[in-house]
Amino acid sequence: STTTTLDSWGSLGSGELSYEFRRCHYLVGLALADLAAVLDSSSSSVLHARAIGLIHNLLSSHEADSRLTDPTIRARVAGLYLPLVTIVLDVAGQIHDPFANSPTGTREDRNGNSTSPGVNPKVALAIAGIGSAPSPPRTPTELNNNRPEKNKAMLNLELSRQ
Repeated sequence: STTTTLDSWGSLGSGELSYEFRRCHYLVGLALADLAAVLDSSSSSVLHARAIGLIHNLLSSHEADSRLTDPTIRARVAGLYLPLVTIVLDVAGQIHDPFANSPTGTREDRNGNSTSPGVNPKVALAIAGIGSAPSPPRTPTELNNNRPEKNKAMLNLELSRQ
């Protein structure tokens, strides 16, 4: 299985950016740690763009690499980016919300059903293999609790798309 294969090549753990992960996967770990630090502590959109661009370029390079055609190797390389899911979930409040100006904060699908924007946090954590998240916010007060701290800049639409 993929998990067994990944473990035999060096444990990726639960997708956390741990010291052990960074020790075993130095360059990707360094890039991901830099991204996490910049998104967590900087309000500079230039630094955000550079850190996000670096990860985007790494992912694009791995995707385009003709040496990575074997599914086992592709799975191993993809596993290197599991901590990215945790990083994105940690800064979810900073990501541009296209529904922020909507009066209800929801949209309607083709059938007229109201849906909340974004990925359900429980689904995202399950995909990452991390566990479960608290229930998504249901009231305006709970929504405001998910907003970024005042010293953290919101990521603009272009950076959020990357």
